[in-house]
Amino acid sequence: MIGWFDWDSTKLFKIAPKEAALRTVKLMGGKEKVIKATRDAFDINEFAWAAELLQNVYLLDPMDKEVRQLKADILRQLGHRTTGSIARGFLLTDALALEGKIKSPLMILPAPEVIAESPVSFVDYYRIRIDPEKSKDTNKVVEFVFTDQKGQAGALHIRRGVAEFIPEPSAYLKKADYVLELDGNTWASVYLGSSDIEKEIQSGNVKVTTGNKAEVTTLFDLFDKLNPADNYKVPPLGD
Repeated sequence: MIGWFDWDSTKLFKIAPKEAALRTVKLMGGKEKVIKATRDAFDINEFAWAAELLQNVYLLDPMDKEVRQLKADILRQLGHRTTGSIARGFLLTDALALEGKIKSPLMILPAPEVIAESPVSFVDYYRIRIDPEKSKDTNKVVEFVFTDQKGQAGALHIRRGVAEFIPEPSAYLKKADYVLELDGNTWASVYLGSSDIEKEIQSGNVKVTTGNKAEVTTLFDLFDKLNPADNYKVPPLGD
């Protein structure tokens, strides 16, 4: 169980939202009937109910332009009526994204310059991307030495499904299995997904001074990859 529990025990083991939407739309007689019910609710200013109804159809095909526009209209009406600035921001931003007027990122990523200025900090942040299942049988330490930061270093100890940040690798109980020399800009490219460690090793931007190059690439495969094209909350419309 993940998230808040409101003491309603029927909510402890809910089925996946898309599967629930599929069953709900079927029970309501199909997509067109759900859309009609949504428009009826919209016409009498029941915007919250309209949003709840339409979400069932939206989840099944978030690229349907008619459904997207109707959802945008509903969210805009809710946004104009709410007194809360945070809620209004979410509602109006999603409305614009549904119409294809803006792109709404799922994550606000740091600028490359910010990462390059403090690369060791972002080695620390990188640990949350570890895949527990893939890394459950791994026990390796990879050290990062940043050549443009006066040799400042940090490491990750990957063990039993977790990645622990090591701020002082030289004083750590386990010697590094792999040592990488690179600059902050290179690490920023890897961190933000515009490049990967294998390409940077091949180009010479990352030097493996300890350990096997191929094994380093395999080690990085234990982490989730960030694809900038997938960084959205509302699926963007095609050109």
